[in-house]
Amino acid sequence: MELTEGPPVEVFAFSTTVDPHLARAPRNAGRLTSFERMHLLSYILTPIKKHAQQVKLVSVGVFRGKLSYRELDPVSRVGMKLIWRVYHSAPEGDDRNWEAIRSWAGNLPSELFGGDVRRSTGR
Repeated sequence: MELTEGPPVEVFAFSTTVDPHLARAPRNAGRLTSFERMHLLSYILTPIKKHAQQVKLVSVGVFRGKLSYRELDPVSRVGMKLIWRVYHSAPEGDDRNWEAIRSWAGNLPSELFGGDVRRSTGR
């Protein structure tokens, strides 16, 4: 998956972190394709915010992942291989950026507890 680089997401009341290896500049910044619009951070986060109304979102991290065809059920395996053959956009492999994930996760305590982690956790 690629994420289209776009304007900063200011409409959300939570912090966002995007893996720097994930975002791609649009082909034409003045006119996004439908694929690029569907891969804007705001497009992806809007339904998350809508369906997570029972909780207060504090921070969202968006990172590349891992895809192993043999771990998929047969129908999904065929679908992903078809996507790969047609669009060349679902390669098998482990693209997780552990440094970026750890950095985001390391900031969660201060995001959750407002900066005073010791007082909030009792440590």
